[in-house]
Amino acid sequence: MNQTLLVVGGSLNVLFGLLHIWMGWGFHQATNLSRDYRAVLEMLNVGTMLFVFFFAYASFFCAREMLTTWLGKAVLVLILLSYLSRAVEEVILSPTFSVAIFATCLLVAGVYLAAILWKGGSQAWS
Repeated sequence: MNQTLLVVGGSLNVLFGLLHIWMGWGFHQATNLSRDYRAVLEMLNVGTMLFVFFFAYASFFCAREMLTTWLGKAVLVLILLSYLSRAVEEVILSPTFSVAIFATCLLVAGVYLAAILWKGGSQAWS
């Protein structure tokens, strides 16, 4: 079950990575932003893309390590906290609250929380 949850989470991360590629192109093409703001948005977006694609890679190709090693467990917690913090940011920092972003981030956080807490078939957290 844990590996299935990681495949689901990895798939969602691939979709988010593709979304961030699309967003990055939009930031690059934006003419209504100052050069400084556009540069900051592009830099933060590239960093986010790298993290999200790493989360997908680790979920797909390092599932056993993520479920059985302390470093893997730390990566699972990092993914969980990344999506939880993004959901909280949507509530606290966003000028316009998006239910879709909030719910999607909670969904992904829930998938990784379930992978962390699920004990069946793995001694991951022993």
